[in-house]
Amino acid sequence: MFGHVTKLFGGVVGSRDVAVRLLQEGHLVGVIPGGLEETFHHMSGLGSRAYEVHWDSFWSGKPRAGVAAVAIAGGPGVKVLPCFVDGGEEMRWNPFFDAWTLLRLDRAWGALVRAAPRPLGDALLYVALFSWLGLSLLSVPVPGRATGHIGRPVEVREGETEEELSLRMRAEMQRLVWEVRGEGAVARDYARALRL
Repeated sequence: MFGHVTKLFGGVVGSRDVAVRLLQEGHLVGVIPGGLEETFHHMSGLGSRAYEVHWDSFWSGKPRAGVAAVAIAGGPGVKVLPCFVDGGEEMRWNPFFDAWTLLRLDRAWGALVRAAPRPLGDALLYVALFSWLGLSLLSVPVPGRATGHIGRPVEVREGETEEELSLRMRAEMQRLVWEVRGEGAVARDYARALRL
């Protein structure tokens, strides 16, 4: 379904092979990395740290490097432009999510999922995901302003590993977030979003 909508707006269905081919042809490639793991961060102990860059794998703890792999495959000199939306986390308020975080149930749930054997942990992860999706429908829209920001380019270096590039991209992304929001400001701030 999303593939058809993407194509309708001139995009392509995302895959690493397609992204690498487009980079090698000289096109700009926009990627929104993430997925299930990023969604789960708010349910697993990081809900109070919405503006902290979370690029470590929930399961392995290693830096996630999919975007870095695409950039490296594009060759030395490919530039990655980190972007983020200030105020994006404050565009809706959900009493269930805030209570979950305030009571530290997010940390307890995350610890339980990580401690469980992998098939059970996966099942618990999906319980959290579907709960999150269902409860998201009860969010209250907040009339705050969201502003997009683009960071300094992170250029692929000759011989650089995926992990090295991923760590540099992560550092630039966090630098950008803190430059805009103030160093160490990782929590949602609804009053700030309404003033932006």
